[in-house]
This record gives sequence, C-alpha cells and structure tokens, in this order.
Amino acid sequence: MKDFLVITAFRDTGDPYRRRNLATCIGSVAKNFPEAEHVIVEQLDGPGSGKWFDSQGFTGVTHDKVDMAIALGGTADGLFHKPVLLNAAVKTHPDRRLYVMVDADLYFTRDLAEYAMSEGGEGKLVFPYGDALYLDELDTRRYIEYGTIWPGEKDHGVTIRRQTGLAVAFTYGDFGQVRGFDEDFAAWGAEDDAFMYKFVRLGKRVLRNPDRSAVAYHMFHPKVNTPRYVGEATYRRNRVLCACIRRMSDVDFAGYLAGKSTLDSLARKYREMGRLEISLDWAVARKDPAAGIPEDIVFHMDTTIYDIDRGGEMSIDRIMEAVVKEDGMEGVVWFAEHVFFKVAGLPAGVRADVERWYGRAKAACSIS
Repeated sequence: MKDFLVITAFRDTGDPYRRRNLATCIGSVAKNFPEAEHVIVEQLDGPGSGKWFDSQGFTGVTHDKVDMAIALGGTADGLFHKPVLLNAAVKTHPDRRLYVMVDADLYFTRDLAEYAMSEGGEGKLVFPYGDALYLDELDTRRYIEYGTIWPGEKDHGVTIRRQTGLAVAFTYGDFGQVRGFDEDFAAWGAEDDAFMYKFVRLGKRVLRNPDRSAVAYHMFHPKVNTPRYVGEATYRRNRVLCACIRRMSDVDFAGYLAGKSTLDSLARKYREMGRLEISLDWAVARKDPAAGIPEDIVFHMDTTIYDIDRGGEMSIDRIMEAVVKEDGMEGVVWFAEHVFFKVAGLPAGVRADVERWYGRAKAACSIS
C-alpha cells in the first residue's frame, strides 16, 4: 500500500471531452506521481452507469463505484454529487499519509506532486500549484499530444491566481476534523471553497505553491459555470451554504463539526436571522442631458455572495473590494462585464472607477 492516495471523482454523462480528459488525467498521474495510488470514484446513476469506464481497460488505477440512489437513501436526483464521492473514497481507503484530490479535468504535473509530498501534512490544506491555466480546446489537444504549451501568440484561455480546487492535499486526521466535504452541496460550485473555509475556521494553514510556474493545467470541456447556471437555484443554494460556513457563530460551527446540526439546517436558521440572502440597493444619481432631469440607476447587490455591510457610503471601491475578497480578481472581470458594462447611461465617474478596476483585474488574471 502506497503512502499517497490520489482521488478523482467522475460522473460519465457521455461527454467525449470529459471522457478524454479523465483518460489524460489518469495517464498524467501515473507518469508524474508514481509514488501514489490513484482511485477513480465514479457516480452510478442507474443501469448502464460505469460501463464506459470498464470498457476502457484502464490499468494502474482502482475503480470505486458509488450508487447514488443508495447513497441518497432513495432515488438518484440527476445531479453530480462530488462531496459524496470524495468522502466515500477517503473512508474506503484510510490510513494513508496524504490524500490528494485531483479533478478529472486536470493534467497533473511533477511539480504538483513534489510540492504536495514535501509540504502536505497535519494541520495543513495544500494547493500544490501556483497559477491555474484554463486551456482552450486547441491548446488542450496540443498539450495532450506534445506535453507542453504550444509556442506563439494564441487564445489559450485564462490564467487564474489563487484558484480553489483542481488539486488539494490533506491528511486523514484533518479530513475527519472538518467532517470531510459537506454532502449538502450538489451539482457544481462552492464545495471546494466550503472545505477550505472549514480549515481556516479551525486555524489550520492553507498553503499554495509560491512557484507560479508550477501550473495547474485545466483541460477544456464545455462550460458548466455559465451566467445562466450561476443564476439558477442549485448554484445559488451552494453559495448560500458556503456563506453560512463563513458566517455562523463559533458555537454553531462547533456543533456542526460535532454532527449536531446539518449545514442545510444552519443555513435556514441564518437566513431567518437575516444573515443570508440580504438584498442591498445602491442608487447612483445621474442626469439625462437631453431632458435635464436627474434620474437614478439602482444596483441590486447580493450580499450572500459579496460581503458588503449595509452601513457607510457605497462606492465602486467598496463593491470591488468585496468581490475580490470572495472571488478574486477574476470575479471583478466577470462582475464588470456582466453587470456594470451592461447598464446604459452609466455615470462617467462610476464608469471610470469600474474601468480602473477592470483594467487591473484583467492584468492580474492574465486574460488574453
């Protein structure tokens, strides 16, 4: 039995991109992290699930299966349940020196393996990469074929700093203390953030590889986190749950870790207390030059996602600082493009402030 265990959660929907990415991920772990055993834990949603994986003849990996209908105590709900899969894999393979969760769309490099092995240990949550590079489809195929980024100018996607997810290392003891990944999360979004916030609240260290050239290469697949999905109930519920972990009292947090309450029940409690899903309106005065009549633009801010106090003078700086705190500079880019720049007649002073933040954010994210 090896000291290191890599765990990859997978659900086969027939998507050829995700199938290709998983096969590449398996090969990259085998090549660049030979010290580790690799477990693919697959979600089974009904008859026929798991057949594609079995037909591929993958070698050097352990194939665990989780029947979601059984795991949920009823019928499968059609959603991806990554926390359920990861928790099952850790509990099925206990007593390893270190566990490394690796997403099925990640090309795992030797740099990541070496940092995880050297820095992983009790009291630490380790993100073993520097920047995260989200490749487009052309560069994904080039990287898979040649093992290096294609030289020359091109649109290779987005470089994100301080990414949460993709790959993270932890010990069995710490995993137990934070009660693993919370299974109230479903589908895509915020489960990795919530796992990290539990480490933070317990005073454990969160380490990121200081070498930004130790890149996490995310292979292309059609996006899930589209603006439409971000506005849907499932994603919003995940963000509410994550916000609840950050905002619940120390007493409630201790009870939650002790299994005395669920995250979903605490989210309901804090919603009733007015600590979640708070709506904040910000009116920006402007004048219509043609009519000469002062009018207001009203922005609706959701403080479930962005922690903005109700008191004090509202400004673009306050809003953007809150966005950076939660979603980093890449959040500023999204917020500017999908909120502020879509408002007709934005006052010149407000637009100038937004463009200042937008320019800084694009430079910081290396968005091409």
